[in-house]
Amino acid sequence: MLSLFYHIFSHFSSCWSSGSRQFFAVIFFTASFFLVIFCVHGRSDALLGNTNVLVEGFQTRGLNQSGAVEWELQGQQARIKGAVTDVESFQIILHQDQGRFYELSSPKCSFYHNQDEVKSDSPLLLSSEGITISGIGYDIFLDHKIVLIRSTVHIVLQGKNSNLRNLTPKPKSNTP
Repeated sequence: MLSLFYHIFSHFSSCWSSGSRQFFAVIFFTASFFLVIFCVHGRSDALLGNTNVLVEGFQTRGLNQSGAVEWELQGQQARIKGAVTDVESFQIILHQDQGRFYELSSPKCSFYHNQDEVKSDSPLLLSSEGITISGIGYDIFLDHKIVLIRSTVHIVLQGKNSNLRNLTPKPKSNTP
């Protein structure tokens, strides 16, 4: 790239005096150097994920090995900053076997794309058929479908015959 600039510069500078040519050569090569550094720096920022994009109506989802939806994350607004997306007014649907799902909602969170993790210090509401759980601060590991609520956890069982045994998944039998 610099050789191209030098070729262009030498072609147009044939009519200048020797002193003027040296002065303009120094200015030209200095400007070219900063232009190249600026372009490389800007390109490296983009490659390293230093983006900052605001999205209205953010949506993403995770699929299992067979292509079925495992989880869905939706938010009213999101700011994408490289591998982290800050989402406002979001909802996550965690899909389970036999059509069962858990719905999680919170005012805001940070979604870490590379780890499929969601984290926040905000309040969280988790609900499913027969149970509602709320708390403050959480870590959600989407690939393992694990929700850790950090503090002030409240569990409300709903329905006439609701108990924790009916709500937790049954362990799979290993016997043939």
